[in-house]
Amino acid sequence: RTCERVLPISALGLVGRGFKTEMRPAMNDALQDTNCVSCGNCIDACPVGALTPKYAFQGRACLDTQDQLTHCGFCSVGCEVKVRRFGAASYYTTSNDVAGDYLCRYGRFGSELMIQSERLRAPRERDGHNHNPLALDEAVTRVVENLRAVARKHGPEAVGVFVSPEVTNEEMYLAARIAREGLGTGNIGSLAVLSGAGRSGAMDPVLGLTASTADRSCLATADLIICNNTAMESDHLVLNVDVIAPVRDGGAKLIVVNSTLDPADLHLGTLTVDPLRGRASYFWNAVLQELLDSGDLKAEGLAGATEFLANRDGGDSELAAAKAGVQMEQIQQAADLVRGARNIVVVHGVDRPQDAAAGDLEIFANLVALLEASERKAEILMPRQLANSAGLEVMGADPAFVWGKVAAPELPGAHDSQQLRALLESGSLRGALIIGENPLEHDRPGSWFQNIEFLATMDWAETETTRFADIALPGSTYLETAGTRCNFEGRVLDYTAPVEAPAGLPGDAILRQMAEEFGIEVPTELTEHLREATADRLGDRVAFYWNTGQERRRPQAARLVPVSLEARAASIQPALTHTQRYRKEIREVGTERFRVRH
Repeated sequence: RTCERVLPISALGLVGRGFKTEMRPAMNDALQDTNCVSCGNCIDACPVGALTPKYAFQGRACLDTQDQLTHCGFCSVGCEVKVRRFGAASYYTTSNDVAGDYLCRYGRFGSELMIQSERLRAPRERDGHNHNPLALDEAVTRVVENLRAVARKHGPEAVGVFVSPEVTNEEMYLAARIAREGLGTGNIGSLAVLSGAGRSGAMDPVLGLTASTADRSCLATADLIICNNTAMESDHLVLNVDVIAPVRDGGAKLIVVNSTLDPADLHLGTLTVDPLRGRASYFWNAVLQELLDSGDLKAEGLAGATEFLANRDGGDSELAAAKAGVQMEQIQQAADLVRGARNIVVVHGVDRPQDAAAGDLEIFANLVALLEASERKAEILMPRQLANSAGLEVMGADPAFVWGKVAAPELPGAHDSQQLRALLESGSLRGALIIGENPLEHDRPGSWFQNIEFLATMDWAETETTRFADIALPGSTYLETAGTRCNFEGRVLDYTAPVEAPAGLPGDAILRQMAEEFGIEVPTELTEHLREATADRLGDRVAFYWNTGQERRRPQAARLVPVSLEARAASIQPALTHTQRYRKEIREVGTERFRVRH
């Protein structure tokens, strides 16, 4: 039954009859020949304890464990997990023992990544091809002095601070202040987001926010669910359970638009569309035009309607179908499904580069505004592959915003993500601090640092970037760093650090020391300070970005905006963080090597 809830077709079944009936892989096939996704939820559901996890360390003895709850840091769903420790480096993650709370393969078995990686345990400096150890105080002082020297020599616009979208809010906050207050530059952002052509505040002009407009509970009452640019089964398996239930049990319709379709998409989708990569916005723009032409949606009366209608790039539906690489009938079918629905939820992968298309966020925001104006209910959910990318703008780790998503002041350097990407591509950066990202392993992002004179990095494992850096500082994983992250619903999640960092200090403590070396005053109880003050700075947007139980109310009336379409294939995003690389390896190699063969 658990397998049936997680997957559209169960990988397990009953084999044999009578007293010889056994629970086995469906049709008695080998497990790797079924549609098993190695999520391990059958371990929790087994009533006789016949299934156990395979540990990422030596030993399987039944020993007492120290158990502590925290949250997963592999994606933005942020499932609660229990960490069971046998010792300093002997631990594994499992579910929280709450019935109906599931984990995906990464949440359950992903601790092997932290245990088996070559850890960076102490600060060091590079001397040619050699690395020499440094005391932490000396390493931090040298980083500050060298970054300041580069800023004085080439100007603040020639230095930048780049932070992984998987670190805590506290680390993002400190990194942003180091960039703006310590170095006087607006060059602050995430390389992982920038390499995927991320945009600052794309939906802000329409809805007043670029975030999920509801939490996942809205899926339960939807009569139409639209999944665009998100492979739910492989990217967000636990959220996919909430999509499967109303479709299979409640009669909701499902539209899936993705260039790669999972088994769940093909089995449950009312309409599945596989457009050319980077062209889905042509498809949805044509669907929107069909609804406007038929009078099912009316722009009149909404703010911005005159400019929106005058600059519509709807064009001919047949031409749009050709540009998107879809059938004309699919555009009409999608329009009919939207036309017949009263409660629509759009699930869009905002940081997934595979099928990202120019203008897609603006089109969905316009669609939601038009649907609500026609007295229908419409919401957007924005699950993210990167665990805390929702926190970047809130914590000010974005060129366009300071802490609290307040418009950033004019500083030398970039003023939004697009400008920062252009600055990187120009090769004009001369000094950088990179936190938790590995651009030098890949040609394209590596070329952004070809003219670098000083590079400092902080990471929890060895990478090409830590080996090349002039000074490398040890970081910590999501299991080793206490603090907060924001999930895709905008909820604030607490992380409890059940495992001690091998370096002895978590990453936020080292960044705090660096900020203070720059002369920046940091609150003593930073987490509590952020918890209270961030809500005040966000004002009426707090429920969407920093939700601790607040009711969601849109901060402004919707305003339609014209959208310019561009036929451009989405680039292949390199894996710049450890979890990105881990997930990519599993997707490309397959999960057979993680399964037990029969």
